[in-house]
Amino acid sequence: MSLVAWAPTMTAASLDLTIEREGVGGVTGLTPSVALRNAATLGSYFDFGDSTFKTVGWATKYSAMVEVERGHYRRALNLTAIPAITEGMALVAEYHVDNGAGIIGDDHDIITVADATAIANAVWDAPLVDHQDAGSTGEALGIAEGDIVKATGIPP
Repeated sequence: MSLVAWAPTMTAASLDLTIEREGVGGVTGLTPSVALRNAATLGSYFDFGDSTFKTVGWATKYSAMVEVERGHYRRALNLTAIPAITEGMALVAEYHVDNGAGIIGDDHDIITVADATAIANAVWDAPLVDHQDAGSTGEALGIAEGDIVKATGIPP
């Protein structure tokens, strides 16, 4: 499982999965599939057939992924064709593979739709007032007036 962020301004994204076998590396020649679930609505999945989220009647609920190389698989998405994806959404990509001969598995990614620039600005450009409390990141980095003046506890 991993956490992924999509910005509302993105026009394309991909759902990526790597399948590996210990001591061997990437497992090629499989046909994993992926479903995209809206975490806010119980049972709401994306229909790859008509680019909408619904709770029943999917034409294509699980979409096949294409092998890129060495056990890395991808399902590309045209986000401009999915108007229902909006800022603040939480999505779950649910992956499944079963080759009928011992390779069976499921995994998932949690995807948030957020303006990454706004989040970074809110965290890093916040006023330093009250941000130097004992044990805080600001205190640990010795930040004063926007400059790093010392770094304590961080190896060179």
